Amino acid sequence: MEQKNVENFKKQMAQNTMQAYVERLRNNDVIFDEVRYATGFPALDKALSGGFIAGLHCVGAISSIGKTTFVLQMAENMASGGMPVIFFSLEMRPEQLVAKSVSRNMYLSALELEKQEIDIYHHAKGYTDLMSEKNRKAFTKQELSLYEMSLKRSEMSTLGLQIVSDKTDGRPFCIDEIVEYINTYISVTKKKPVVIIDYLQFIRPGMSMNGGTDKQMMDYIISMLVFTAKTQRIPIIAISSLNRGGYDSPVTMASFKESGFIEYSCETMLGLQLKGVGTKEFDLTKARTKIPKYIELVIVKGRGIEVGSIIDYRFYGRHNYFEEVGCSNRSHNANAVLPESERKRVR
Repeated sequence: MEQKNVENFKKQMAQNTMQAYVERLRNNDVIFDEVRYATGFPALDKALSGGFIAGLHCVGAISSIGKTTFVLQMAENMASGGMPVIFFSLEMRPEQLVAKSVSRNMYLSALELEKQEIDIYHHAKGYTDLMSEKNRKAFTKQELSLYEMSLKRSEMSTLGLQIVSDKTDGRPFCIDEIVEYINTYISVTKKKPVVIIDYLQFIRPGMSMNGGTDKQMMDYIISMLVFTAKTQRIPIIAISSLNRGGYDSPVTMASFKESGFIEYSCETMLGLQLKGVGTKEFDLTKARTKIPKYIELVIVKGRGIEVGSIIDYRFYGRHNYFEEVGCSNRSHNANAVLPESERKRVR
């Protein structure tokens, strides 16, 4: 090795010592630049020490439990706070997401008017009502007024929210196209967005992984998302389906499909589950048909946060609204399910 290269290597070694980093910290040089991205759910943000950090995060749940609705509501919370958000909707059409948003805002607007003793609560329409042109044309004067109010509310809360759906030929995006879109967005806007992907198993691996096994293709997709999140210093939140065992047991790392690489690569893993799942008294049919549904969000994995924390929600499915109730501390064993009487409620 040439002497010049040797000297450069020695200099690099000196800069990379622990003592050098401690000295930089002592001199207030920037070492730690960890930004927290608040979700807009106060108890969840508290459990996450302020919100998501740059990196890949995964939200998992069984089907029909409201995972898209929950993450969409989170996206609107973020966007209404001035945060740019890109929502890759690989499962639902954009107009379906808009109907979810307007339905939720009709419900919230009706609640606010009810506090003013205006009897309009029963005029709040659900998602299916809004998706039908025939039903919209049949709105009463009061329903139409509430509908217009909700449209404005949705517009105001989603100014920074971009919905990116399937390509014009109907094919879902492949991972390379998603990464290219994110990089181009940052280059053009000079903004660092929160990226949400609904959902992980719908991403195509692209031409480079044709012929690979399902595991190899999923590992490649996750590695690309992790690389993009780290290099661009942004949070990427991916929704994931769970293994079928998740229907009657608490969410754990093993519940996530292709969990091996997800487990090692994600900064945070969150699971949505029906309240009481895993206990002797749990009845899946009753839990799924309750109005509202009682949902628990479990922090399955997290770096520097309280793993095993549970945040309770009431989920009003007709109006696509998650009402946060509070946070419970439970055993450090993330697989344990404690009865309600043993949980310490934190408001």
